[in-house]
Amino acid sequence: SRRDIPVACIQDGARDLEPLRRELRERLPEGVPRRELVDFYHAISYLDAVATACDGEHEDLASWYRPQLLTNDQGGGRVIGLLQRSFTSR
Repeated sequence: SRRDIPVACIQDGARDLEPLRRELRERLPEGVPRRELVDFYHAISYLDAVATACDGEHEDLASWYRPQLLTNDQGGGRVIGLLQRSFTSR
């Protein structure tokens, strides 16, 4: 069997879809490159809800994170870092 072909699982991140991600982790042979991706549309809808919940704390969050995710290779990490710092400082 070939272990050099990457396998990607692209979903909307819903918890009820975890069985597919778990099956891929358990059934694919060791060493097969794997990627679990959340499609952009659903990721943005989740972040919109977070931005609404943070209303006032980060006034420009909603206008800041979209360009970060679309144009910056490190954008996802930057957005997550900001949210982690925000919620751990409460």
